Amino acid sequence: MTRISPRVEIRTCIKCGETKEIIQRYKHTTNICLQCSNEQAKLYARNAALKQGRRIGANGRLPYPLESEWKHLPDKFRAIAKKMKKIINREKWIEQIRINLEYTLSNKDIMDWIQSHKDDDNLSKPKNRIEQDYPDTRYMDWDEYERGLGEEDVDS
Repeated sequence: MTRISPRVEIRTCIKCGETKEIIQRYKHTTNICLQCSNEQAKLYARNAALKQGRRIGANGRLPYPLESEWKHLPDKFRAIAKKMKKIINREKWIEQIRINLEYTLSNKDIMDWIQSHKDDDNLSKPKNRIEQDYPDTRYMDWDEYERGLGEEDVDS
């Protein structure tokens, strides 16, 4: 099976004004370059998130709060993982999990970060099924159907 590559045309971008090769993916032509299109999509997503009130900051979200002992976020999680790997006994493991949970719940910055990243949308989908009992029309001919959808007196 041969794959047709999208055509590339030299056009002037209507956003940035530069003349460059623009990939034409559809039957209709577009006059927006890939970089401008990506920037427009980022801006749209950021504005939608800000409108919902969930995200703030340079990248559209709050940065994870770091304490003074760790310079990078992976260092913190590596340290926790090392502690958890060394524990063999289940009771001590549960005890360490409780310590981690208590630390998280008592740290206001981390709780604010969790709340800002939590989606408030209800993830359960609404039921759209129509629950209605329809009469059984399987062994009917058209005359029986027109007389009343298979009532008891159809055979008489």
